[in-house]
Amino acid sequence: MTQDLIFHHIGVATSDLNATAQIYVAAGYTKSEVFADTIQKTNICFLTKDGQPRIELIEPMNELSSVNKLLKKNRNICPYHLCYETQDIEKSFEIMTTEQGYIPLFRPVPATAFENRLICYLFHQNVGYVELFINRKTKCTKNRYNLSR
Repeated sequence: MTQDLIFHHIGVATSDLNATAQIYVAAGYTKSEVFADTIQKTNICFLTKDGQPRIELIEPMNELSSVNKLLKKNRNICPYHLCYETQDIEKSFEIMTTEQGYIPLFRPVPATAFENRLICYLFHQNVGYVELFINRKTKCTKNRYNLSR
């Protein structure tokens, strides 16, 4: 990982977003609105509580969602990624994939839950799944991935 990364959340895949969220709400967390991410084919919400890590709940939108495999293996719920903010997703992506042995799961794409800022997922055998996203301070411009903004 690069030194500029700032922890953002723990991602938890669930087969029932609302049922899982109710348990956290009963423990004092606040639930955000639910975002439909048609690119990743998931429904997403965030759970926050002062002094506690932010949690992202990810529910498959349909049978084509990639989180279905995780849910099937893990009895319908599974913490599966850590997410970090970065100021330069291209630089972090490049360093992590070419110098640190991370395997990219997909190139950066816009994400509904992050105001269409770019995200990407990587995997490392000694770390697991990592999500990166551009923080609010970074301006999105055309980049080498040829993504339009």
